[in-house]
Amino acid sequence: MHNESPPNDTSIKRLAFWQVTGRNAVILGLLSALLIGAGAALFWPRSPSLPSAITSQTHFPVYYPESLPHGYRYETNSAHQTNGIIFFNLRRGKTTQRMFISEQVVPTAPPALESLVGFKNLKVDSGTAVTGTANGLPTAILMNSTTLITVTGSSSIPQSTVNTTAQNMQQLSQK
Repeated sequence: MHNESPPNDTSIKRLAFWQVTGRNAVILGLLSALLIGAGAALFWPRSPSLPSAITSQTHFPVYYPESLPHGYRYETNSAHQTNGIIFFNLRRGKTTQRMFISEQVVPTAPPALESLVGFKNLKVDSGTAVTGTANGLPTAILMNSTTLITVTGSSSIPQSTVNTTAQNMQQLSQK
């Protein structure tokens, strides 16, 4: 025969205490993760986008990488507009590794990207693109119905970094 006494009030209260404490620990952990995430979002170094003084002067949609390759940032004061073409640089830290980006309205007679010698197709979401080398430098050219974008890297930058930058191009909201 089994002789086990029923639990007393003290053991039930102790069990209830640990269950509530366990639930509180989970809630506390979730709140901590939320606060850390919010703090990181506020203080994590971001790469500034193009100055509105440049983008507001255009008559075509302007693009900027949604995310930049590791270590790259917009090079401050590099953006300028000449003859309707926007130019800006992305730079990796304090190194000489730079990507030079130009954007312009698609010409009336658009270039046939598929006929560029030494270039191959590059999959992008915002148009058509090709990748290859121009003057010995890694280059990607992206075109959609409104904007022609060229991304050229310095000689020490891998083609894959230039390609990723072109693939990450997203239209900026125009004001």
